[in-house]
Amino acid sequence: MLYGHNYTPSIAPEVILDIQKLPPCSSQTQCPQCRQFITTEIVTSFNTILSGLFSFSCVAGCCLIPFCIDNFKDVTHRCPKCRSSIITIKKL
Repeated sequence: MLYGHNYTPSIAPEVILDIQKLPPCSSQTQCPQCRQFITTEIVTSFNTILSGLFSFSCVAGCCLIPFCIDNFKDVTHRCPKCRSSIITIKKL
């Protein structure tokens, strides 16, 4: 025990083995391709359905706002070791 210091033991991050349950942020899982335990890289991209809806629904320019907000973007988890795509979480 350390006296005079607040010591908080570190908690290991949860490894999510069911890729369908991956959240829209980098997470620890096992790559289905190379079978390595990794922390995923995420890549965001704008959903083509949403981009079509927003481009035809507005004239004032406010339709461009969703292109800047991550909550409107699809998230793809990738393996940093073998570079394969693990899963894409679609927003619509």
